[in-house]
Amino acid sequence: MTKSRTLSGPPLRIHLLWERDMRQVSFALSVLACLLRSAVGALVTFLGSSWDGRRGKYRPEDHYMRGPGPKWREKHLLDRTSADGA
Repeated sequence: MTKSRTLSGPPLRIHLLWERDMRQVSFALSVLACLLRSAVGALVTFLGSSWDGRRGKYRPEDHYMRGPGPKWREKHLLDRTSADGA
């Protein structure tokens, strides 16, 4: 009876130690994955503006007026003709 007790004792202890070690490894891997995801997110945020290509570049021709448009001409042409006729 004592032999069976000593034979069943160590495998149970090894199993419990193995479970504890696997939990520690699992926790360590999840922390590592979280840190890696955070680092990649920060890197993409930092370099994102340089990866935009043409969309991210400043193009001054999109931001200044080239002259009066058709609505301005319509309004001021009417003002000029009424001033000339009076």
